[in-house]
Amino acid sequence: MSLFDATVSQIVKDVSDQTLIPVPCRNLADYCKITWLVQRKTRSWHLPWKSAYKYIPTEFKLNDILTEPIDVAQQKPSVLLENYASTPSFHKAGKIGGKIAEEFDVDVSVNETMQVSLKLGNVMKQEVLWQTLFDTFNGKLVKTDHPLLKEIKSSQRKSLFLIGMVVTCSFTGTIDKGTDIEAEVGGKPYVALNLSSSGSSETKRHRQYAIPPHTTLAYSCYRLKVENNGALNLQLGTDLTDAPFIGEEKIFEAKSVEEVLSGLFTNEVGNDLIIMLRKILKSQPTCGFKLNVVVENAIDILKEEHVQCVITRQHLEKMFPNDCMADCFKFLEIAGFQTENKLVYQGKRDLLPSLNALLDCLSEMNNTQIKILTECDVSHKNDILLAMQKAVERTDAKIEFSNVFANDHPVVRFLKSVGLDLVRSESSFQLKYLPTCQSVLQLRSSMVAVYGMCSV
Repeated sequence: MSLFDATVSQIVKDVSDQTLIPVPCRNLADYCKITWLVQRKTRSWHLPWKSAYKYIPTEFKLNDILTEPIDVAQQKPSVLLENYASTPSFHKAGKIGGKIAEEFDVDVSVNETMQVSLKLGNVMKQEVLWQTLFDTFNGKLVKTDHPLLKEIKSSQRKSLFLIGMVVTCSFTGTIDKGTDIEAEVGGKPYVALNLSSSGSSETKRHRQYAIPPHTTLAYSCYRLKVENNGALNLQLGTDLTDAPFIGEEKIFEAKSVEEVLSGLFTNEVGNDLIIMLRKILKSQPTCGFKLNVVVENAIDILKEEHVQCVITRQHLEKMFPNDCMADCFKFLEIAGFQTENKLVYQGKRDLLPSLNALLDCLSEMNNTQIKILTECDVSHKNDILLAMQKAVERTDAKIEFSNVFANDHPVVRFLKSVGLDLVRSESSFQLKYLPTCQSVLQLRSSMVAVYGMCSV
């Protein structure tokens, strides 16, 4: 749910703790609790500004894998932010704003920026200190035949982490038996979407959801290793969140993008794949995410990783919409997949990480941006990247395109869709990034998508 994404994003920003990992979705919040276990999976590709890892909450607690369950004393909850209320804005061009607009069918011609109202009561911190966890669990024996541990042990890309601190929403005040929550405590924590009416500057409530008290919004965790004798070794976690800002020269590196996508660019079927992908995404932009599920599954199988499901043709027929199913099958076959029954990859291995990176970056864009990008090709690539690079570098300067583009040209429309306003001045344009409520660095994933999709 996009409003939950907005809530988590704002809380992590306001708490300003670089070790916090945001809960990925509301469905997984119930698994993000003290002493529950999390998988960390290393990506098959790397860009210098993106985290090298994905964190996946599991349905297991630490006691589920211990030979003898142990209770651990938790610190008394503390208040991080009292009576928390915030009204962040999300622009239609941003990752979260775009999702909100699509999920709630927002008329973005009237509401370019969506206002989200958050009232979460006291934002609380609950934790077990690392030293307490170490003294309690280090050296304790585990069930080495537990399915989760067997999966971690057999993998070179997965490791195990233990949640030691959570940030939750709560009520304001004290809850006693018999308390009328709605009347006496001010109601449940909630998130609401407010929109402006057409022709009016006033905002009206468009949608509102209650968030159950004590829902986890973010967490921190520590690494767990299992020694050969089955004993636990608790370590301090490192590189928990997205890659830190590492200098002006690393804001965006074309060389890194070219290296990540090299498996696609150097493959003899690379151009055919891009042309087919454009056709698919023009019809069904959401198919990019679905194709990426297939690609990630194949990467795991080739690396002899544990997979939840071996994908078959029957799975694909249920996954892809009828109007682009044939094209999706054709895309997979061109890439090197055998699709007659059980899906088997027989192509060049270095192609899959490049496809994975491209499809992952496309998934961070909204449907409108993806559709317009499918209208662009290699002749538009340099002009699009020039404008986006200037914006990312915060260079407030005029730019001159290689061609004269009308306002309805795909280049201009795409740049506007990602939040860049182009004010024409004779033969040049003055560049301005409109979403002042979000970082211009969000453009970097879109730039990777442009590199890939406009390579032909």
